Amino acid sequence: ELSRLPLLKVVQYEHFPEQGTGISEDMRHFAPVLEHGAFPSVWDFSVAVTLGDMTRFVSDPFAPRTITDLYVQTLDIEGAEALHGLLSALGANMPALVHLYLELRPRGREGVDTDERFDFELLTRDRIGLETLRPLFGFKELTHFEFTHDVPLRLSDDEVEVLARGLGSRFTSLMLNPEPFVLECPQLTLAAAIPFA
Repeated sequence: ELSRLPLLKVVQYEHFPEQGTGISEDMRHFAPVLEHGAFPSVWDFSVAVTLGDMTRFVSDPFAPRTITDLYVQTLDIEGAEALHGLLSALGANMPALVHLYLELRPRGREGVDTDERFDFELLTRDRIGLETLRPLFGFKELTHFEFTHDVPLRLSDDEVEVLARGLGSRFTSLMLNPEPFVLECPQLTLAAAIPFA
């Protein structure tokens, strides 16, 4: 029904404590059936879904192409393959994107044992690295990218240099997982900042 509103420009929600932190089971079936002309005026779109469902949504031939600001939150931790798929689909289907925010981490851990919400095997497999992020190089309008994930990224200083070159000078803001939930000894040195400077 929202997709049929001709003047709707923003689909957004705020994170207030009274809203709760969300239950992943509540977002298991995000599969809207869109028609020609869906979301004709939307430029700002926020949603909490799985990356797979979001990939299918943006790949729909009737998905909105006018979105410039996109915020995607997942309630479960998802890995490199799912993220690569979404970034590839966004690059191919949402050419107007200027601001992209991906929050791939559970919210509200108060009183929750870390082991219950976190798959520690992700530390050794399916890590997000340069190849996962490479589809960002094809975005023509993107100037702002924020990404959060519970697992630290797997990037070397040399790979950060490739990333900086691939993103180009159009970027004004880049946040690559500054606060992972699981900490480990960092692989990057301060030299990784030089290519961006």
